[in-house]
Amino acid sequence: MLSDGKPVLVVRVRAIPEDGAANAALEKLVAKAAGVAKSRVSVMSGMTQRVKTLRIEGDSQDIVAALLARCGL
Repeated sequence: MLSDGKPVLVVRVRAIPEDGAANAALEKLVAKAAGVAKSRVSVMSGMTQRVKTLRIEGDSQDIVAALLARCGL
């Protein structure tokens, strides 16, 4: 949870933050966890920041259920 109360998902990738490699690795990881194709996940803001906003296309209920299950909740 951020200081302003926004819930966040904490994710770490091993890719270095050069030429978008870390963002691409993040998109791939989140897509797998959400159960959607990699092309359906994109970084919307925060391209060079630690806190990012992602867009995940698909059925929101299925995505939330997959992410909660993946997080063990």
